[in-house]
Amino acid sequence: MELKNYFVKHNIKKPCVWASSHGISPATIHRYLKNLGVLTTINALKIERACNEEVTVADLIARYKYTHLS
Repeated sequence: MELKNYFVKHNIKKPCVWASSHGISPATIHRYLKNLGVLTTINALKIERACNEEVTVADLIARYKYTHLS
């Protein structure tokens, strides 16, 4: 599941507050939701744990699958 869909499903209107309560930098969540920057493995794992594995690491990195091919 996409992280945006997770927030909609669970009625989370302030993702940055959610991030802070789970020990994730709000800036990291903001950058991810705005398609800016790349998640580190550690941040992807933190997000997966915070979402009770509804959003997996594979879901989080799927958007980068073809980004760096030349």
